[in-house]
Amino acid sequence: MRWSLPPTRATLSRAAFLGLYLAAVALFLEGGSRAFLACSPCFLRVAGEDDPSWRLQWVGRKRTEGISYGIDVYHPRRGWALRSLLDRRAYHGRGRLSSDGHGIRGARENPLARVPGRRRIVVLGDSYTFGEEVSDDETYAARLEALLSDTDVLNLGVHGYGHDQMLLTLREDGVRYQPDVVLLGFVAMDMPRNTLSFRDYAKPWFVLEGGRLALRGTPVPTPEEVLAAESRRSRFLDLLRMLAARVRERGSAAERITAALLAEIAGTARWAGATPVFVYLPVGAEMRPGPPLPGESFLLAEAGRLGVAATSRRPLFLERLAKGARFRSERRPTVHWGPEEHQLAAEGIAALLREQGLDGAGEPPPASTTEGAGRVRP
Repeated sequence: MRWSLPPTRATLSRAAFLGLYLAAVALFLEGGSRAFLACSPCFLRVAGEDDPSWRLQWVGRKRTEGISYGIDVYHPRRGWALRSLLDRRAYHGRGRLSSDGHGIRGARENPLARVPGRRRIVVLGDSYTFGEEVSDDETYAARLEALLSDTDVLNLGVHGYGHDQMLLTLREDGVRYQPDVVLLGFVAMDMPRNTLSFRDYAKPWFVLEGGRLALRGTPVPTPEEVLAAESRRSRFLDLLRMLAARVRERGSAAERITAALLAEIAGTARWAGATPVFVYLPVGAEMRPGPPLPGESFLLAEAGRLGVAATSRRPLFLERLAKGARFRSERRPTVHWGPEEHQLAAEGIAALLREQGLDGAGEPPPASTTEGAGRVRP
C-alpha cells in the first residue's frame, strides 16, 4: 500500500496565492475590458463586422429603441421584420413609411390570392431594396411597378438583412404570394452578414454540412433573453473576439455560404413556379469608375453557374454620372440611395425583364425545374 503525504502548509499557501493571483488577473482583465468597451472612442477603434460589436451596439441602443429600430418587430425565425400596419410614418426625416397587414412595405394591402390577369413580382433585399431614407412610392420596387403593365411588385426587403434572412423570407412568405418572378437585389456588403449570428439584432445563420445548408440559431432569442444573458457574458472574451475578427480572413467563408444561399434562393423560386432574377445594386463608393468589382463579378459568375438571369446596374449608374447626373449617395457615400438612384435602378431592371420576356408584354418562358444545390423545400 502506498501512502501519500498530506500537503504541507507551504504547499497550501502557494496554491492559495496562485488561485488569488489568477482571480486578480481575471478580474483585472474583465474590469479593464469592460472599462475599455464602455468608452465610446475606444469601442469604435476595435468594433467591426463581428457578433460582439453588433450585439454591444444593440444593448446600448436598447434603452431608447425597439428590437432594432422603431419600425421593427421581433421575429422568432428571422430576428426582426418590418412592423405591420404602419401608416405613412415619418422615417429618417426624408420619407414616409407604410406597411400592410403582413409587414410588406407600401400603403396597399397585398392579399395572398392573386388578382386575375395581373403578374406578380416578389422582391428580396436589404435596406436599399426596402428603401431606407425614401418614401413608399420612391423605392425601386414601387417605380418598377409603375414601369410595368398589369404587374404587382411586392417589396419584401428589410433593412439590415443578410441573404440568409432573405432566403427565409422567401420560404416563409414570398412563395405564399405565388410570384411569377423572384427578384433579388444584391448588395455586396451583405455577404459578411451571412456569417453573423447578430447584426442589427440577433439573427439566424446557415452553415455548410456536407455541402448542404443547415440552419442555426432558431428560434431567435427574444430581447428579454438577450438582455438577461448579457450579465453573464465576459467582456474580455468579447474584446478578444472583436480583435480576432479584425485580423481573420472572412472573405472566402462569406463567399462559400453566399454561393450556397444564392443557389437555394434560385431553387426555391423555381420550386414555387417562379423565375429567379439577380440584380447587382451599386452603393456608396462603388459608383466610382473602374473595372468590375469583386462582389459584382462574384454575383454574375454565380448567376451564370445557376442559369439565372442577372445584371449589374453599376455600368448604367456610371454612365449617368459621366453625363453629369448627381446622386445623393454618390455625393455622400454614407447615406442610402435617393429617389434618383431608385428610379434608375427600376429602369434598368424593367429593361432586363423585357429582354427576358418577364415584363408581362408576352407569354413568359417556363420556369426552369433545376434545383439549387442543397435546397430544402419551404
